[in-house]
Amino acid sequence: MATYQPGERGSFEAAADLSAKRYHGVKLDANGKLVLASAGTDNIIGVLDSDTKLGHTADVVLINGAGTFKAKAGAAIAKDALITANASGQAVTAVAGDRAFGRTLAAVASGEVFEYLKVNEKA
Repeated sequence: MATYQPGERGSFEAAADLSAKRYHGVKLDANGKLVLASAGTDNIIGVLDSDTKLGHTADVVLINGAGTFKAKAGAAIAKDALITANASGQAVTAVAGDRAFGRTLAAVASGEVFEYLKVNEKA
């Protein structure tokens, strides 16, 4: 039987230890389990909003929806830049062909947890 999750959040089983990865971009693996996004061209589904161990349920703020959320920067990012995930799932400036999950509201320093406006578009 198919399931669905209405709203702007979803819950998924973690396929890896994500206990130190809150505010990182995530995607689903081939088995439908949650893993870190590893490239801007990944099918990013959202940003992790929990510290979740392998096999436990993770809370994800989905890429679709309205409003703002938080992400962790993997590099300095300019104000108003479209953002995507780097190889570690951290937010970086999106380049042509990347799946952008947000837009910065202010300039961001590397390593900073910052607020972004949700978007779902190609850079």
